Amino acid sequence: MIATRVIDDFLPKDELEKIKSLIFNVEFPIFWNENVTYANEHLDYEKFDRYYFTHVLYSDFKPNSDFFNPISEIFLDKIMVKALNRIKVNIYPRSDLLFEHGYHRDRPYEHNGALFSLNTCDGYTKFKDGPKIESVENRMIFFDSSRLHTSTNTTNVNRRVNINFNYF
Repeated sequence: MIATRVIDDFLPKDELEKIKSLIFNVEFPIFWNENVTYANEHLDYEKFDRYYFTHVLYSDFKPNSDFFNPISEIFLDKIMVKALNRIKVNIYPRSDLLFEHGYHRDRPYEHNGALFSLNTCDGYTKFKDGPKIESVENRMIFFDSSRLHTSTNTTNVNRRVNINFNYF
């Protein structure tokens, strides 16, 4: 099993600002997802704010976005990707209540995961077998994405934003 590793100040300031200027731009396209994980598909979304927005940069062995190149050029060498599986930007809107979305695996087989936080908030990522890792701007979490983990929304900023990498 791949050990969980946390690196703060992962990107140099200029690269962090470049990524933020792309993703926090009003022109950056985001797409509605009614379910954050299959674990909460049964919930009444009129009653619960358990939705999120995504932008898939890479999937099914090919780029899926015009934003793939500028973002991948900054990250892929730093996280030592041999083969890419998926890159996805996750945007969790603010809600009055902080809630966990449900434990899940990104893929059912062992592979590398990296989760990069673009902003600091009261949201977090928690692994079923520990630990709980706070969402802090410019923090990268490396882990086996087949381990059970859960995400949260945020209550203290407008949105929680991260980039999820699945790779070998």
